[in-house]
Amino acid sequence: MSLTQTNAQQRTLFVRAGASGDGSSWQQALGSLSEALQQAHPGDQIWVAEGTYRPGDSRTATFFIPAGVALYGGFAGTESTLEARDPEAHPTILSGEIGQPGIEDNVYSVVTIGASDADTRLDGFIIAHGNAFDKGADAHPHRCGGGLYVDGSRGAARAVIAHCVFRNNTARVGGAVYLNGRGGHCAPVFLHCRFEGNKAGVDAGAVYTDAREGGLARPVFRFCLFEENEATYGGALVNAAGNGECVITAEQTAFRHNMALARGGGIYDVNASRRCRTQLTDCRFERNLPDDHSEVFMGYSSMNKQVYRLDREKE
Repeated sequence: MSLTQTNAQQRTLFVRAGASGDGSSWQQALGSLSEALQQAHPGDQIWVAEGTYRPGDSRTATFFIPAGVALYGGFAGTESTLEARDPEAHPTILSGEIGQPGIEDNVYSVVTIGASDADTRLDGFIIAHGNAFDKGADAHPHRCGGGLYVDGSRGAARAVIAHCVFRNNTARVGGAVYLNGRGGHCAPVFLHCRFEGNKAGVDAGAVYTDAREGGLARPVFRFCLFEENEATYGGALVNAAGNGECVITAEQTAFRHNMALARGGGIYDVNASRRCRTQLTDCRFERNLPDDHSEVFMGYSSMNKQVYRLDREKE
């Protein structure tokens, strides 16, 4: 098989919905994204043409991105460079919708990333309809991270997630994304991502950051949008430190129309003053509910009334 080579160890695999080739070119594209991920090695890129892709036919199925693999969507299926793709014009959807209509039998987590460095990349996709609303222990993927589960508990997770839309995902904790830094190190970077219409039954309509059990969590959000996400605590974000350390950085990021049924319409920090810090620069908060608790952060919009900080574990 003659794959596009970048050096002796790197290659590009091509995926197009409905294709049946070996992945060596757009003309010979693989039809299965899961198969491409199984074939990929560190340093490889996977280019995915527009269409809808599902990880399998069981609830435990997930698109697992191996360390060092870069996954790119948003192609028409004729491009020869990354710069030529257009994710807005060519939506590439990773969907948890399997089986019968409705969310009850959807996959738990649409995408999973484990120990990884910045060469591990998820770029140019719509991640939708994951449903991690089952029973399980804290941090279990059956109840956390309907769209994306990043596991840094068994090795540092530093993947880059760029130009992605997380839409209509559900979980008990972390409706769209769960960042597991328990006993480990979880520090992904989100660039130009949107979190829209995700829901959590308990914590974090969009993203839950977990640094408990002595862990370290340092996620970064740049040029992102959190809109119309919903949870009991933390309409958009919940950040939990416990006896670990949790530092969240958000830059030029907007929080709009998110809702918490209890506290923290935009952001809810647990153990804030001791081990959890939220660093916000040029961020905007608009009409998140409830808005009756305020905290002032240097360099950030005076419109902020959406960050609720709790100096002990909530009951």
